[in-house]
Amino acid sequence: MTPTTRFARASLAIFWIVSSPTACDASPDHRGSISSTGTQPADRGARTATGDLTGTNAAKPPKPSPLETLEPKNSALPGSFMGTTGTGQPFVVTVATKGNPRPYRRPLAFYRLALALDYDQAPVTELRRLGTGEVSRLLGSHPVARQILTSRARVTNDGTIAALLVGHVPGVDANLADNQRLARCAKLAASSDPLPQTDATYVGDYVRLLVLDYLAANVERRSLRVDEQAHRVRAVDNSTAFPGYVAPEALDIPLGRLEPVVRFPRDLKTTLQRLDRKAFKEQLVRGRFEDLLIGPRQLAGLVERRATLLSLLESRLLQYGDKVVLSL
Repeated sequence: MTPTTRFARASLAIFWIVSSPTACDASPDHRGSISSTGTQPADRGARTATGDLTGTNAAKPPKPSPLETLEPKNSALPGSFMGTTGTGQPFVVTVATKGNPRPYRRPLAFYRLALALDYDQAPVTELRRLGTGEVSRLLGSHPVARQILTSRARVTNDGTIAALLVGHVPGVDANLADNQRLARCAKLAASSDPLPQTDATYVGDYVRLLVLDYLAANVERRSLRVDEQAHRVRAVDNSTAFPGYVAPEALDIPLGRLEPVVRFPRDLKTTLQRLDRKAFKEQLVRGRFEDLLIGPRQLAGLVERRATLLSLLESRLLQYGDKVVLSL
């Protein structure tokens, strides 16, 4: 048994938070529009589904802008494109193919988890249903790509193709194993000494992403995107979140990154207490079968990891106090 596994089990024995098993389904909700300002808000208050500060998380997201361009991204990946909306904002779009019929599930589940926590470190992610005529029109200047996609696209019974849209994230990819900025974030997050103001936003983003990755069982995360101009750290590729099965020992990877952390978001405890099984199910398990983002096993694992994270947070509060721990 590894040290982190022993810690998780011991913590659960001391601080176990019981989650409600009540089910609650709702209709599909394609939240958010493609936008990424790359700026750091002055205050981390409540955000809307688009990731902007508005003072209330209940505000309705703006109507998604229609697609205007679609360019093949990789000839080896027939369902992968770069494109822009009517407002000129860039995004990556992944179209459902016969070989990859539901490319949206895991990235969209990660994004909705971020929304539930009121975090804006994940790129705006949405599911759209594109008509075959619309796709053909957008690829009009790329006959080869259009022909390949026509033969491989997964068209649903209503004549549409599912497409995952992920907003552009500025910055440079940084390896978690050896990047100096991320190493500094990890060091400062694990210290109870006063946090330098110049590092505050970096550390806040970094810790929030550690929380997201652990809750989403994202054991394959290798890099994050660092934007030195905006002083931000964000996640870009979230396609490895919520795997169908994850070995218990594999969870030691994201939990091991969290275990040394002393500083956490100031509202994390109250947010986790609010997000019980019912709340997670409303966000991630709702609507038609094709729109379900996670299954029963993944939901049960999420609820269990929430309890473990609360246990870790409680132990840090006992050791260091609210002023230090709830400081991001």
